[in-house]
Amino acid sequence: MFNSKVSFVIGLNAYSRPYPESTAVKAVTEELAVHGIDGFSLTRGIGFWRGAQEDIITVSVLVTPDSVLPTYAERIAQVLAIRLNQECVLWSIDAADAGLSYAAHNDNFRATSVAAKAA
Repeated sequence: MFNSKVSFVIGLNAYSRPYPESTAVKAVTEELAVHGIDGFSLTRGIGFWRGAQEDIITVSVLVTPDSVLPTYAERIAQVLAIRLNQECVLWSIDAADAGLSYAAHNDNFRATSVAAKAA
């Protein structure tokens, strides 16, 4: 059972210039892998920093109570900020939908989906 969600919000501009989303995804994938995380959700959006609009991605990872990710979330955000030339990378830890989250495994496709059930 998942009990929390760790999220990172990353702007896709560096020094006021856009850079490819794939660069950020590669950095996130590599940094999470260092901590044993091999899956996450990515949401594209628009953010504002100091009055300027930029594309952003939000990376979300559902974690179990024994996960080390919440312990290292701040450090991961710092490393991503450095690697991606960001002034900052926002990170947060939230209760997973304030309820219970489960992983439903489909062995036929070896895919995982996540369904949340409100308490």
